[in-house]
Amino acid sequence: MWLSFFLFELRSTARRGADLLQAPLFLLMGAMCFPLAGNPQAASLYATSILWVLLLLSNFMMLQGIWDKDADSGGLEQMLLYPITTTDLISAKYLTFWLCYSLPALIILPVISLLLQHSLPILPIFLGSILFSAIGFLAATLTINQNQSPILRALLILPLYIPILIFGAGGSLPVLAGLVFLYIPICLGFSVIAVRDQIS
Repeated sequence: MWLSFFLFELRSTARRGADLLQAPLFLLMGAMCFPLAGNPQAASLYATSILWVLLLLSNFMMLQGIWDKDADSGGLEQMLLYPITTTDLISAKYLTFWLCYSLPALIILPVISLLLQHSLPILPIFLGSILFSAIGFLAATLTINQNQSPILRALLILPLYIPILIFGAGGSLPVLAGLVFLYIPICLGFSVIAVRDQIS
């Protein structure tokens, strides 16, 4: 049943079309603006740090797409009718969020690399996108039905982003891998609790 629900969520989210292009377009525009606004050599020198900040900001933009439309249309209540556990629901919803919103941003990394004239480390950025998505997912889940802006939601748990930003920009792959194993269970676990609280 988990796979059935996951595929349903994947199809439903994929139909949103233009919403899925916000993060990639934001990254492209940001990567284009930095070389134009100043010295292209400086943009190349700080390319990795620039990309991590852009990834963080693009993550803020995507939070509204996780639960808001489901909550407004009554889809959240329909999800709870599926014969799956809340844990399975959260894991499927998170994986859908990462695939539909974060993965497209990673696909255009070669283009961003050309714009910034710098070779970007793929694996740390891949792990960082998983972590950013998990934290953003938690922020959105904690504020279901509270009509808060995506940025305000992210600011609620901004301290969780800081280690990822520091070690990600520094290219510390072992630390990022450790943070994945630390953050994912914590973020998804608290998300399960938040959704159960919505049910009760």
